[in-house]
Amino acid sequence: MRHRRTSVRLGASGIVLLFLGAIGTILSPDAVSLLLVVMIAGLVLIVAAFLEIRRAGGTSGLRELTGRSGSVK
Repeated sequence: MRHRRTSVRLGASGIVLLFLGAIGTILSPDAVSLLLVVMIAGLVLIVAAFLEIRRAGGTSGLRELTGRSGSVK
């Protein structure tokens, strides 16, 4: 349960940083290099969230987050 909570927090933080960087780039084109760093940090956090899920329990951790079973109908 702890890994799932950590993963959700990492992923949410990454998404927020990614969108803030994109919106900031549109609003302030002069600071593109700084905002690209913010977007890259967001992507790194999203990847870290997925790695945390895999480390916690493989793809079963992903199924818990999405609520999907392994069967295809």
